[in-house]
Amino acid sequence: MLMAMPPLPALLAASLVVFFEVVSFGAIFPVLADYCKQLGGDAMWVGLLFAMVAGPRVVMNTVWGKLSDRIGRKPVLLIMTGGTLVGSVLWALSPVLGATMFGGLAWLAISRIACGLFQAQAALTQAIAADVSTNEKRTAAMGLLGAAFGLGIVAGISMGGFVGSTISYAAVGWCSAVAQVLSLGVIAFGLRETHPAHQAEAAPTAMFQPSTFTGLLQQPPLRHLLIIWLIAVIGQMVMVPTLRLISADRFDFTLADTTWLFIMWAMIGVFIQGGLIRVLIRHVAERSLLVAGLAITSGGMLVVGLTTSLSAFWVGMAAVSAGMGLATPTLSAMLSHRVNESDQGAAQGLNQSVTALGRAISYGMAGWLYAQFLPGVTYAVGGAICAVAVVGLLLIVSPRTRSEFHGV
Repeated sequence: MLMAMPPLPALLAASLVVFFEVVSFGAIFPVLADYCKQLGGDAMWVGLLFAMVAGPRVVMNTVWGKLSDRIGRKPVLLIMTGGTLVGSVLWALSPVLGATMFGGLAWLAISRIACGLFQAQAALTQAIAADVSTNEKRTAAMGLLGAAFGLGIVAGISMGGFVGSTISYAAVGWCSAVAQVLSLGVIAFGLRETHPAHQAEAAPTAMFQPSTFTGLLQQPPLRHLLIIWLIAVIGQMVMVPTLRLISADRFDFTLADTTWLFIMWAMIGVFIQGGLIRVLIRHVAERSLLVAGLAITSGGMLVVGLTTSLSAFWVGMAAVSAGMGLATPTLSAMLSHRVNESDQGAAQGLNQSVTALGRAISYGMAGWLYAQFLPGVTYAVGGAICAVAVVGLLLIVSPRTRSEFHGV
């Protein structure tokens, strides 16, 4: 008789789930624009397809989190990963299905919506990390998930670029599906339940209640930060759906060239968020780091939008990545320090929802701008929006500490 496989340590299993899901997510970055054009779409459609993934996550991150509090983390992860697996299969079959009804572009859109509805694994694994870690070790636990996310992005972009350029864009969907099948295996056989259903009555559900979100938004420090972050995300994320387009239109980049550009972007983020930020935060105030990150991002976007020099283009993209790497974790820390311990989950939930909303707006706007104007206009507008966020941060958000808000 075969012995049952012992479960993996919960954090390791959660990190593997993040890695495999992000591999499938990152694989589309270098190829979605080309696949969209192959199926008859234009630049505006590219932006809309990216927005179709981000838009549903504004609401669904909260829905899946609440459900996991009621029935457990493991069954919800199985449902979500099964849903994103369907999305990947639909991606792969879009040309075939499109020959029978609706058209391939419509099926590609359905595949992106499916991923948007079910792609909340990264957020739910944070709940697992919170379940199994103490307050003192919480940051290290989240750091492990962050490292898995960064490595998954690099691996996914590499896989998507290679498969798309050597086999087909549709085949990227099958490769993503394989990663999700592996994730299902880890969840089913390697992940132990960290929040059983019988704990539902004792589980803190306030973080998912509208009244809690409304109460937090009534606090000026938190509200101001979230508004500024929404503006910043709208400015930053115009690069995601248009980077393949501008690199090909302006510098004749092949798919392989653009893949290397995405890899550089991801690796700089991994280096900063995985290590450098921990050193900087000891010596630089959080607000100063956030100002620096957004200012660097703004400058990099303007360089990318205005330059016709290939070397300046690479430098500008590196600056965008470095700025985003500084800004993203710093914003999360500033939010954390401006709410009570009992509201930490709600504050980060709001952060995730605001980020998803900003991405959805940015992706749609970027596609429209790129289709209507010169390629550089999209990045110039993005850089200007980030500059507005910097000004707002300097004028509205004070560098106060958490103790000044709550007396702790």
